[in-house]
Amino acid sequence: MNPAINMENIAGIIDHHAIQGNAIITEKPIFVDIRPWGSMSSIIAHSFAVQEKPLPKAIAGLLLSAILSDTLNLRSPTTTTWDKRMVSMLVQYIDPDFHVNK
Repeated sequence: MNPAINMENIAGIIDHHAIQGNAIITEKPIFVDIRPWGSMSSIIAHSFAVQEKPLPKAIAGLLLSAILSDTLNLRSPTTTTWDKRMVSMLVQYIDPDFHVNK
């Protein structure tokens, strides 16, 4: 862990990579959501959907860009069905008239 990161400020971890070694040691319990998906941004987008939280268009665009970057435009071997579903959902937030070809 980078020494510039104050461990007391960590409230949780959301990621799509495995935790290696002793990377995170906290004094108190924290929220952890680690899934074998292609992008952490897919996990964030899914959380918005499950909690039925409004998603601002700008945030949807950022999440969409990050998913496409992490998954190499959904062509990476690490791309999951959930990544593809979240891309389809996020595109609808940005432009409801856009349809993803299947």
